[in-house]
Amino acid sequence: MKFGSVPVAEALGAIVAHAIRHDGLVLKKGQVVTSEHQARSRRRGCARSSRRGSMRAISARTRRARLLAERMAGANLRIERAFTGRVNLFAERAGLVVVRRPENARINGVDEAITAATLAPFRAVAPGDMVATVKIIPFAVPGAALGKALEAASGGAVRLAAFRPLRIGVVSTLLPGLKPSVVAKTMRVLEARLEPAGARIVREERVAHELALWPRRLRRWRPNATCC
Repeated sequence: MKFGSVPVAEALGAIVAHAIRHDGLVLKKGQVVTSEHQARSRRRGCARSSRRGSMRAISARTRRARLLAERMAGANLRIERAFTGRVNLFAERAGLVVVRRPENARINGVDEAITAATLAPFRAVAPGDMVATVKIIPFAVPGAALGKALEAASGGAVRLAAFRPLRIGVVSTLLPGLKPSVVAKTMRVLEARLEPAGARIVREERVAHELALWPRRLRRWRPNATCC
């Protein structure tokens, strides 16, 4: 693996380590230098190319990003295949994102070349939602910096607290003149709100809006009672 500035005449096949913008010529990071690029560079007066890397360097940073993601990821998270130094973490189940803020701060404080970003703590997510991303920004990172980041991430800097499915009972008290369609709509809205948490309504009763009636119904639904 070799990095450094090289003459344009020797840059054929090199991989651009940093973006080049000069007099209308644009080479993006990671782009392979071609003979056409060399010719255009000469015409625009470029004497040297940007820093040069290698495919081996790209592969190495991707492996390091994967290693950090594995160390960082806690329960109920799926690690996506690494690419261009980035690894994304996805929720395997519905739940709340739990972030260990001190560990996450230490990871990001090691070196500006290493970043770890997460959703806000206690954000509700569904299966398949992206929860966090790890990125090695340049083509290489000092081994000592990576070691410190791995140490900071040890034990999982982010995890998912999965929702525990619940069975819900609902007692609706009815005022005189209240249309059944209004209660039905309310139930549909409630079901939609419960669905992301894996909860479902298994029992519903409707009683007149009288204080003596609904407490008796609720007492019948004690936790050890069977229903549905």
